[in-house]
Amino acid sequence: MSAQDAPNTAPPPEPRQSDWEPYLLSAALLTLTTMLGTALGRILPPEAMGLIFTGLIAAMASHAGRAVGLFTALVAFLLWNFYFLPPLHTFSVANPQDVVALVVFWLVGLLTGQLAGRVRQEAAAAAARVEALRRISVFAQRLSRAATLTDVLSVAAEEAAALAGQGAIWLATPGGLQLEACRPAAPAPDDAAREAARACLESGAETGLGTARLAGHAWRCLPLAGNAGRLGVLGVRPATAPLAPQAQALGALAGQTALAVERARLSLQAARAQAQEDNQQLRNALLSSLSHDLRTPLTSIRGAAETLTQAGDALDEATRADLLASITQDSARMARFLSNLMDVARAEAGGLKVRQERVRLEEVIEAAIGRVNGTLPTRLDLAAAHVRADPGLLEQVLVNLLENAVKYAPPASLIRISASRRADKICLEVADEGVGIAPHELASVFDSFFRASRGDRVAPGTGLGLAIAKAFTEAMGGRISAQSPRADLPADGLPGTIIAVELPAA
Repeated sequence: MSAQDAPNTAPPPEPRQSDWEPYLLSAALLTLTTMLGTALGRILPPEAMGLIFTGLIAAMASHAGRAVGLFTALVAFLLWNFYFLPPLHTFSVANPQDVVALVVFWLVGLLTGQLAGRVRQEAAAAAARVEALRRISVFAQRLSRAATLTDVLSVAAEEAAALAGQGAIWLATPGGLQLEACRPAAPAPDDAAREAARACLESGAETGLGTARLAGHAWRCLPLAGNAGRLGVLGVRPATAPLAPQAQALGALAGQTALAVERARLSLQAARAQAQEDNQQLRNALLSSLSHDLRTPLTSIRGAAETLTQAGDALDEATRADLLASITQDSARMARFLSNLMDVARAEAGGLKVRQERVRLEEVIEAAIGRVNGTLPTRLDLAAAHVRADPGLLEQVLVNLLENAVKYAPPASLIRISASRRADKICLEVADEGVGIAPHELASVFDSFFRASRGDRVAPGTGLGLAIAKAFTEAMGGRISAQSPRADLPADGLPGTIIAVELPAA
């Protein structure tokens, strides 16, 4: 899954609350409590009002924090003294016991406000830790689906933005730090952000907002440290200095990002190395084919032509005819090789023009048999008569399969061509009685320039016939496969091979 597939599950920002709103709420609740207590003065003793005020202090401290709790405690202390302790409506105290009660109330109010405020802070910190763990879990899931380095960087920047407002990734290059991803894209990191990122990469420690170095910058930068060294920098732009849980989550995000970047780079290097190896093998196979399938007939043509040029008049008619036939045969061989190369190039470049129409199988099979050199003993078993395909491409597929069967089967052995219907598909099979294909080579027989070692030998050829058959078949919307040994042949004989072509039924 790419980075764009996973939705940003960060919770929406809560509306900003005015700094005075909690104090106004506390004042309103204290006023209401005082009015109710005054109205119920005959029922509620002063001590009960003290307990009510204490509960209100704890509630406000839990709701709005320690400062609001202390404010509530101070105002409640004054209101209780002024309205409920004799002499009423004064701040003096007539009974010495009430002085002790007031002091105890004040201390209890302070302690309750402190404890409630601390509980609130710890609850907020716990909620922040839970949210940070959730974000890290989401990031890990998205990161596991990131297939490329670009996806990794995009996912990391999005998760950093979900944690701290805006996220950016710089990677270290020979020319310096390079900004690779930023979410959201605007506003772009400024010069101060780049300065903090460079300092972070150089020192290997966090820099920027809330740190000991460049604390006045708006961005906070964390190093991306991999096994091979410092890979780059993760930057965030939070509204305020990150609290401990958020800072821990950002550190975990930077660590996972560094590992993912390193893994993506190693995967890319491995893919490039494999591509280079494949290209080298393909180059070697092409050079080998060119050497054998072009140089050999060219040598024969040149020899025959020189013989005709130098001693043509001295040669009898039969010898001259034989030399001319050799030139014609080798020229045709070169033409087939070049045609195969052109077919492979067209197929790989997507340049094939396919005409899908209703094709009569018997006509195409007869035309293909007529194009194969030499005597070709065949047996037709056509339970299906029509297929939807391109007649020209299908004929070439059959020619290549028949030539492959002739190449690896004993002389005069029977080649069976059958067609049967399977649901909405037609399965066309070419079965030979030859030396078969080794199990470990079945998956490679349709690769360009691959020539299987059948028995103790490798048959001559370019290794393009089955590759072209596969390309043409897939271009017509079909599928091709190989099976060896054949189940219908005697176990003590040659194993044989079946090449099956599956195409849409007509």
